[in-house]
Amino acid sequence: MMPADNSAHLRDAAHRRREQTLQRARHALRQLEADGAPVTFELVARTAEVSRAWLYREPDIREAVQGPPLPRPRGPRPRPRHRRPRPRPDRPGGDHQRDSGAQRLTTRRGSRIRRQTPRPGT
Repeated sequence: MMPADNSAHLRDAAHRRREQTLQRARHALRQLEADGAPVTFELVARTAEVSRAWLYREPDIREAVQGPPLPRPRGPRPRPRHRRPRPRPDRPGGDHQRDSGAQRLTTRRGSRIRRQTPRPGT
């Protein structure tokens, strides 16, 4: 004897549960706005008795909490304020493209040894 197919009932129950949860979240949003309280994911989740993760997964609730997405700026991206200086071939150790592999390895080993060796008087 084959077990009964209850998938339609499970699907209906899940749909009802989601709709009830959406109603609780929307009611919590209206309540917080009416009270003049800040509308945050934490407060909406606590008021509606849902998880914050669920709120983030629901696009309409998420937009109600965060507001509409900000337009992305057009044009070139701004340059970072802090940039590493480029190696300069006229300075010692500045042109890493010309260093051989052995020179780089020696430099790294020397740096590591200097960091591990205690300085006199410290």
